[in-house]
Amino acid sequence: MALLVNLDLVRILVTGASGQLGPYLLRVLQGEPHIVTAWSGNWEGELFGTPMRPVDLASPGAVEAAFTRADPEVVIHAGAVASPGVVDQDPDRAWTVNVQGTDRLAGLCESRRCRLLYVSTDMVFDGEDTAYDEDSPPRPVSAYGRSKLAAEPLVLGRSDLEALVVRVSLMFGPSLNGRPRFFDQLVEAIRQGRPFTLFNDEWRSPLSLDAAARALAALASQAPGSWRELGSRGVLHIGGAERMTRHEMGVRIAGHLGCDSPRLAAGSRLAHESPEPRPRDLSLDSRAWRTAFPDLPWPSLEEALGEMLPPGR
Repeated sequence: MALLVNLDLVRILVTGASGQLGPYLLRVLQGEPHIVTAWSGNWEGELFGTPMRPVDLASPGAVEAAFTRADPEVVIHAGAVASPGVVDQDPDRAWTVNVQGTDRLAGLCESRRCRLLYVSTDMVFDGEDTAYDEDSPPRPVSAYGRSKLAAEPLVLGRSDLEALVVRVSLMFGPSLNGRPRFFDQLVEAIRQGRPFTLFNDEWRSPLSLDAAARALAALASQAPGSWRELGSRGVLHIGGAERMTRHEMGVRIAGHLGCDSPRLAAGSRLAHESPEPRPRDLSLDSRAWRTAFPDLPWPSLEEALGEMLPPGR
């Protein structure tokens, strides 16, 4: 059953606003009648008409002071130390930000009667199954996945906090913050005909960043109390419409761009040197989300590429 949207103006705080997902959230929210506050780690400036407010999630005093100034009614908590390499280099800071910072934010939301959308990840699973739904037992194999999972009960375990944990799958799309990411590097390599190796034994359910942002914005716009009807145990999965390997994804991107793909080599995740194992299959079952929001965009890979990348070289 589709949920009804709260048409009232809402004060929304977005953490991680200068990261991968944050700018897409700001772009979507720009067209809605809400008051938006954007927190970045240390990035200053403006994105889509919203000033960035640098706030260190590892600093209790900074978080509390900035939260008081924002006085939000809903928090979309997308801020995290998410890069596996950064997590591996400084696991203590990753834990401080991802776990303790989330716990601190949840406590502030509870005390101020503010709702909290916590953006978690498909990496809370070990990859030994497929099409994980909200009742699948999480077993992360990476430090990042463990930190995101550790914060989930700290959000959901507060009796006076209306909260929802939203696990998103691998997200893709051009960077909107001026810092190229994996997707930008892949597209550039395809256009230039440079060699690029992609795993053919690692499956995900890729979700466009725009679709993820629209889903989260729709959730933030719901009337108070409506989240209790969603998901299972306060958890909701949002993944893409198709399950595919990274190599298949690369070949299809090349096809969309009208480029040959013989230089996209198929490699094995098992041959990749990494301090931690790479999960085999992290595809998500998104039926609960689709039942609640049947009218939201859920594009195929080619449909999403058609909106974000002009075809041809």
